[in-house]
Amino acid sequence: MKRMKKMKRNSITFLLLPVMIVAMVGCGSPQQTALEEERARIIELNSLLYDKEGNLPGHKVAQEAIEAFRAFGNNHPDDSMALPYHIKAGDLAFTLGQFRLSADIFSEVVSLYPSGEHSPYVFIRLGSVYNDRLQDTAAARVYFTKVLDEFPSDPLAESAEFGIETLGMDEEEQFKVILKRSQMLADEPEMDDSEQ
Repeated sequence: MKRMKKMKRNSITFLLLPVMIVAMVGCGSPQQTALEEERARIIELNSLLYDKEGNLPGHKVAQEAIEAFRAFGNNHPDDSMALPYHIKAGDLAFTLGQFRLSADIFSEVVSLYPSGEHSPYVFIRLGSVYNDRLQDTAAARVYFTKVLDEFPSDPLAESAEFGIETLGMDEEEQFKVILKRSQMLADEPEMDDSEQ
């Protein structure tokens, strides 16, 4: 009889064990739950950013997104969503005309993620913000040069060369350089296959 009770108790324990494990794992830690809530908020804000035509519907949502994306990137740098949303925060700040904030956010990205496939893009953005909006050509040159020195074969190296060539120029002067380059390309004689 005692043996039967013990077997019954072991059977119940054996049956309840998987339920208890699922319950414990499913609940998650408070930190994990908070992270999932932050992720959900990031995704929600991202979905609210643009209307069907691709326009920002309002500055309030965009400003909230900048703050949330930036905080997520700073608080969870190892999360797979952190880097792309941190970069997006810098781009949004630029779009809203908040150039100093944009430079600050891109600088955070450089600090948190010193190198990687995102680096040329972030350096070009920093160079452009400093050159075109903050009129700090010395800082712009630093970032354009980083692309050329550290990523010379990256497709954005050409943009870095253009950035250095047009340091201190306003948009109209930059446009003239683009037109001049286009004209030079159009004037080059075409080479047939035997000349290549």
